[in-house]
Amino acid sequence: MFCHNHYILPCIPVTPSNIALSRQVVRECHYREIFHVYLSAASLILWSVLGEIP
Repeated sequence: MFCHNHYILPCIPVTPSNIALSRQVVRECHYREIFHVYLSAASLILWSVLGEIP
């Protein structure tokens, strides 16, 4: 969620290593957001199932 500003740093020369590093950061943030979405969805399903049990 707070990943979008980490790899946007001004005044850094664009080199292949920096490009690879920024891509790696974007990929890790993307996986983390997907994991967060799955986790919240799973918790909602779990709460609805537990709520139906008397």
